[in-house]
Amino acid sequence: MSFPMMQPSAGADLHNEFVIAPHHPDRLNRPPAAAARAADERCRQAFLWNVFRTFELLTPAFWLRRLHARMLRDANGAAPQIVRVRLWERLPAPPAQSLDGALEPTLVDVMIETERTVLTLMAADDGDPLGRADDRATRIVDAGSWFAGRRDHYFGVLDNATAPSVGALLRNRYERSSFSMRLRSACPSSAQLKGVGVLEPQDLVAIMQDCAESDALPEVERTLARHTFAWLARVVP
Repeated sequence: MSFPMMQPSAGADLHNEFVIAPHHPDRLNRPPAAAARAADERCRQAFLWNVFRTFELLTPAFWLRRLHARMLRDANGAAPQIVRVRLWERLPAPPAQSLDGALEPTLVDVMIETERTVLTLMAADDGDPLGRADDRATRIVDAGSWFAGRRDHYFGVLDNATAPSVGALLRNRYERSSFSMRLRSACPSSAQLKGVGVLEPQDLVAIMQDCAESDALPEVERTLARHTFAWLARVVP
């Protein structure tokens, strides 16, 4: 399964629609879309927005543990009490990396912050070669780990199910050695990195369906999840 932006030809307005909290201030951070791929980019942004803006409104212990399990293949994620979700956040580089000149802030497609953890997500771009994706990942890990402070930091790739998978290649590279990302970054704060994982669109759709159907969530939350799940069912092949 691929992101809905890969099939934008029919019902393009629906694919681009922000159906949850379109007034949220994070919309001001929305990156401009390159002219050559504007339709794809806008659909990708709508997918991220509708999924994660909905999640932020739901009980975090329910959906975040499921996301953690699917991304990291670990069912023992913590159950947070508070959560903040940011889209297209620009994080500054650690000060040690700016000694020879200021670096541009790093764009993080999705950042999920709780009282115990910070989770940063990078949306894979089919137009990026592996080397560029690797560089983006390293910069996000460095910036996210610095931001996390003493909290645990997890990094994930929102993959587009391409072949070869950018997310799988990055995860396999860093899983060969638990210290490989830290050695590459040369940033002491990256020691806070506790895991690298991959998510695909169907993972997020499945979590949203769980939220829509579970009696463990209040009815008002299930209604929000059902609304977004109905949109996903129409735009995700």
